[in-house]
Amino acid sequence: MVIRIPGTGRRIAFGPLRMAMLLVVLVPLAWALYLLGNLWRVQARIQQGLPPQAYETIVARTSSTHPPLIFPTEKPGKSKTPTAASSSASGDATPVPGPTQPPQATEIPGVPTAYDPSQAVPTPTVTLSTPEAQKSSISDWKGKKRINVMLLGIDQRSDEPTRADTIILASLDFEHNKAYILSIPRDLYVEVPGFNWWKINAAYTLGENPKYRDDVNGGVGLMMRTLRYNLLGGAPIDAYAVVDFQTFVDGVNALDGIWINIPKKIVNNKYPEGSRYTRVVFMPGLQRMDGDAALKYARTRHDSDFGRMRRQQAVILAIQQRARTPATILKAPALLDVLGENVTTSLTLREQIRLSQWGASLPRENIKFYTLEGTIGSAAGQSVVWPKKKDADATLKLIFGPQSGLRHD
Repeated sequence: MVIRIPGTGRRIAFGPLRMAMLLVVLVPLAWALYLLGNLWRVQARIQQGLPPQAYETIVARTSSTHPPLIFPTEKPGKSKTPTAASSSASGDATPVPGPTQPPQATEIPGVPTAYDPSQAVPTPTVTLSTPEAQKSSISDWKGKKRINVMLLGIDQRSDEPTRADTIILASLDFEHNKAYILSIPRDLYVEVPGFNWWKINAAYTLGENPKYRDDVNGGVGLMMRTLRYNLLGGAPIDAYAVVDFQTFVDGVNALDGIWINIPKKIVNNKYPEGSRYTRVVFMPGLQRMDGDAALKYARTRHDSDFGRMRRQQAVILAIQQRARTPATILKAPALLDVLGENVTTSLTLREQIRLSQWGASLPRENIKFYTLEGTIGSAAGQSVVWPKKKDADATLKLIFGPQSGLRHD
């Protein structure tokens, strides 16, 4: 190849060797510029705040069904909390104990061993450089060394009321750079304040009922109240995030999938998909899952709700490990678009990014997983989970402090 320089009459010949050397220089330069461009986009989003189209769905809102209240309070002039149509409860809701001091970040001997899902999640071959992995990137959160976060995965169907399909309480210990994740069975039989006894996932459905929504601050407000009343002994829930199934699928796809090592064959002939059932099969072994497969793996109940919770924890760890790879930087804008438009949360975009960066930096041994298990029985003609108080109390006190524990035997 010969290139003529205009105005000089000079010509430059490019042979195969010179062309190869030029490519060696230009390709890494173009890649570096691409990386810098993506980083600039992320930083610009942080500095500028939320895009207009996402503003209403992310920030804590003052006039919606998901207000920025840590704990719902009765409106002035209201003396009664409504009761469910099928419930015989009447009168005021049983008061919830006031907030207590946050738990100290110390472990209590003699408590149940944390479940370790790491065998199902391979370690990434390349991870982000974290020379100070044991040092927390967050010293405190609004003056607190440790906060509690409620995470809900909701099932929205056109022909049925919205329900909470996944219920997780996380305690984030910034002082010791650890995260404690507690999965709660959706069939746990509890007292929903003001609504008698129900499966715990019904708290979200009752709260979303237009008849009661304003009085209990929506499904999020009533779920918070139920968790604090039955499990936390009044300890505060400092933040929440609500994700629907499609957002989860889109988020995993934006990460280009996750890797899960399935221990044994899974066959579920009655996996719910919309208004019908379908057959789901997972073969044993290491495999990459896209968003749809990851959702099916996390939701299937071919064995029990307890096995389902452990699969959900493996998926959470797989997402966290995926976030530790350098390639995630390139996908950050796409992830922000997914979260910004579809996640309902009390956290601002800046706070979401700050917590995400902290979570991604955690070594896997600093993430402890627990499940609140119990005995499967029946109540009011339904299959429910009766918690084992001794084991549940030990787990709850370990994670959320000495004031927490089951309110009822």
